[in-house]
Formats: sequence, structure tokens, C-alpha cells
Amino acid sequence: MKHKIFITLMLAFAITASAQDTDWNKKYRTGGVLNGRLWVNGFSSDWKLGLVMGFADGISQMLGESPSKDSREAYDFYNPAGMTYGERIAALDNFFADPLNRLISIGGGLIVINMQHQGKDASGLILMLRKDAVAPIVATPAPMPAERQ
Repeated sequence: MKHKIFITLMLAFAITASAQDTDWNKKYRTGGVLNGRLWVNGFSSDWKLGLVMGFADGISQMLGESPSKDSREAYDFYNPAGMTYGERIAALDNFFADPLNRLISIGGGLIVINMQHQGKDASGLILMLRKDAVAPIVATPAPMPAERQ
């Protein structure tokens, strides 16, 4: 159940890329999802606040007015008690300050900082997110030179 909620939330958070493969999309999206490069280089404080608040509100809307126990646990996982929006923004700023984390989706970053806030070890998740973020880049074959085609 928790995996389904996790996948649903990640999909809900994802803002899909347009069909055009622009330089902007290549820099600020990983797998079609906004990444840490945009968090560090493109978002103002207001945008960061709106994104963090929107993520929390989206989860609340998905769970409805009378969530089940599993749903409530998922909500608490993604919106830990005692962590303000400002603290989440500061934690994401810190997380994406590491250049190795900048290709990770912003949603992935939120999950990591929430785990860390709850005292859970997120190192394995961070490694997995880094690997998944680089996989599309590594898996894309380089175009053949015109003379060799």
C-alpha cells in the first residue's frame, strides 16, 4: 500500500516535460520532472514556498476527509509534524547544495528531507535517486557522426 501511495504521489508531483527537447528541459528536468538544478538556480523564495505548500496540499486532497490508517501514515511521512514550510525549504536548499543531488527530482528531495527529519537513514534512498537520475543520461546513446552513418 505504501509503495502505491509513493508512486501515486511521485506521479502527482511530476510536471511532465513538453515533447520538445529544449536546452531548458535538458538542464532543469530529469525524466520529465523538475530537478534540483531548478531549485538552486531558478526558483525564487516565493516559488519554493508555493511548491512545498502545494505538495502538502496535494497530499491532503488525495487522502480525502477521512483517511485510512495507512493513508494517515503516508500523510505523516510526507508532512512530518513539527517541520514548518520554512524548515522544509531550508532543508531542500541544503540538500540541493550538494551538486551530486541536483539531478534528483524536487519530489525526491522532499522525501529525503522528510525522512531525515524523522530521524530515518536516507542514504540508501539518496544513492538510488542519484543512480536513477543519471540512468537516462547514461542510457541515451550518443548520435553517430554523419560520416559513419
